[in-house]
Amino acid sequence: MIDLYLPSECVLDKSSALFEALVGLLYAGKVNRATVVDYVFNFITTKEQMELVLVWLEKSKIENEGALVFELTNSHKYSVLRMLFKDPNFSKEMKLQVLERTLGEDKSDPAEKTRIKCLSGLPDAMAKEEAWLAITDVNSKESIAEREAKMSGFYSWN
Repeated sequence: MIDLYLPSECVLDKSSALFEALVGLLYAGKVNRATVVDYVFNFITTKEQMELVLVWLEKSKIENEGALVFELTNSHKYSVLRMLFKDPNFSKEMKLQVLERTLGEDKSDPAEKTRIKCLSGLPDAMAKEEAWLAITDVNSKESIAEREAKMSGFYSWN
C-alpha cells in the first residue's frame, strides 16, 4: 500500500525503513505483536531483511537475543514464502527447497494456493510467460480459485 502514496523512487527506501521500524517494535514488545507480524512481511526490501525472516521461518518463531517474541502461524509462513518467491536475490532452486521444507506434504487449500502464488510470482520471464498463458487461456480447465491464485502471484509492484 505504501507504493500507492509515495513517488516510486522513494518506495524501496521507505519500505525498508518501515520494515526495520516494525521489527524494532516487535523486539521492544510495546505493541500488539500479532498485528505487527501480520504486516511486517509486506515491507521486506533487502536481501538482509529476507535472510532474517528466513531464520524466523526456519524456526517457526521470531526471537530476539534468544527470547521468544512471537510464534509464526501458517498464514505468516505463507506470506514469507510469497515474498521470497518474488525476491530476485535468491535462486529458484533455493526457493523451491524452502517451499518444500515449509509446506511439506500439506495439501490444504491455503497451502496449495500458496504454492501456486509462489510459482507464478517467480521474477523471471519464463515463469511470468507460463503464468500469463495459464491466466489468459479461455479453454483452461483450472478452477477459478487456481486462476485467482496465479493472478495474485503474477502481480508484483517491484
